[in-house]
Amino acid sequence: MEEKIVDASRWGQKAVTKTIMPANPELKVARAVAKKAAIIQYGYEELLNHVANRLKQFDILKERDSNFAGRLMNKVSGADTEKVELDGIVLQQLMTLAGEELPIEIKLGSTYKIKHAAIRSMFEKAKSDPDQSEYDRLKGYDWRSE
Repeated sequence: MEEKIVDASRWGQKAVTKTIMPANPELKVARAVAKKAAIIQYGYEELLNHVANRLKQFDILKERDSNFAGRLMNKVSGADTEKVELDGIVLQQLMTLAGEELPIEIKLGSTYKIKHAAIRSMFEKAKSDPDQSEYDRLKGYDWRSE
């Protein structure tokens, strides 16, 4: 099945033809699972492990950025060497545990790119509470209510 899309502008008329394929059912299931996984509430240890892994991945990208071949690889792969990408639920939980004020409304199913220095400082603040009293206080908190 072909669909003809016409884009009319003052510079003339341009016709684009593209083929529309029916959606793959396995792809629909994978998208649904990924969407649900993006709003799963993490426990204290899982949250810290997840953020620590994201920071380790960032450190590898930053180290690779130190030479020409690494910069080329980062450019081709589309890796961002300035910001860390986190899911909304992870960012909201991390900011709350670190005692940071939420500057904007965070959508739980979305992803956010935040400067690595900010994520690292929030991670250190959240990790520095050895008795986890802040997490225990928030245990009954419904993260999806906001």
